[in-house]
Amino acid sequence: MAQKGHRAACPLCLDPVLAKCGNIKVNHWAHLSCDCDTFKQSETEWHIKWKQLFPTNQQECVMKKNGITHRADVKTNTKIIEFQKSSISVDQITDRERFYGNMVWVVDVSDFCKNFRFCRRKGFESFRWLWPRITWTHAVAPIFLDFGDSLFQIKKVYRNIPCGGWGLFWHKDVFLDWAKN
Repeated sequence: MAQKGHRAACPLCLDPVLAKCGNIKVNHWAHLSCDCDTFKQSETEWHIKWKQLFPTNQQECVMKKNGITHRADVKTNTKIIEFQKSSISVDQITDRERFYGNMVWVVDVSDFCKNFRFCRRKGFESFRWLWPRITWTHAVAPIFLDFGDSLFQIKKVYRNIPCGGWGLFWHKDVFLDWAKN
């Protein structure tokens, strides 16, 4: 856990990192120079809070594969969880899914949650996504849209416009129990 005034070494590149501890953002570690992981993007408070719901030893886990090294946001015994708030390209989605393998996405939809329309069906929810983030229709790994207390797991999404599909709502606590196992 980052504490004011502390320094450490990045587990990926071994460069120095500094504890960033202030009144605005959640305490975190930051490289003194640029970041070493090409998958890495700046983290929002949402991103950091999600990671902190998991044990420290499951956060920012260094993974090596075919001479390439990346840090997974969270690595449990059974899966990788990547938290994504900002826009991401189809190539970035594909690269991460290939590298991590058994993974799931948790996507912050707070900026565009009003673009969803849901309709309860027999045991599932169908949805329409107005002005969709089309890149997410290319993901192969499971996608969980974070609506705050609940997450919506997209089971099927259709790329045509209007974009839609179907899935299931999960309470956040149920998702966390599932994700940690």
